[in-house]
Amino acid sequence: MRGCLQGLVLLVAVFVLLAAGVFWFLSRPPAMAQQLTTVAVSSAAAASFDQKVATVQAAGGPVTVEITEQEATSKLAATLAAEPTAPRIENPQMSFRGGKVVVSGVSRETPIPIAVVVTGWIEAREGRLVTTVEQIDTGRFPLPDAMAAQITDLASDTNRLNEGLPITVNEMRVLEGRLVLTGQSK
Repeated sequence: MRGCLQGLVLLVAVFVLLAAGVFWFLSRPPAMAQQLTTVAVSSAAAASFDQKVATVQAAGGPVTVEITEQEATSKLAATLAAEPTAPRIENPQMSFRGGKVVVSGVSRETPIPIAVVVTGWIEAREGRLVTTVEQIDTGRFPLPDAMAAQITDLASDTNRLNEGLPITVNEMRVLEGRLVLTGQSK
């Protein structure tokens, strides 16, 4: 009886160590996420984003607007929190680096949290914003093709973004830490 109990304890210990190793392996953040600076989310920054949109809507002629990483990140977090059908993403972040837009966060759609980093470009074409996904990085956990396609489709569907955009975009620049849009109010 004692040998059976010791064997059972040993089996449970091996299972726990194996499960901890698998969890550690799958939940490691992508290397790119470790390089990004975390931007503080605030209601003031989200309100600043909304104020800039209102200012653009009120402009009668050509207008240039600059959006910071904090404003974009705060608005993204507020939008995800307010939309019941939005994916459950913890700590959403937006970074503007090297001419690219980087969106990151931790998905809670799976039993094990998965850190996701999506890198791509935003450019102006024919008065509209167009996005291109360059890379989706989930660290050591390979993202299933169906989920990668879903993220790419969601990021590439700019109809909703352009419908809510108060300007016809003539130029879009991704600078270090900010986006600059130039255009004509609609």
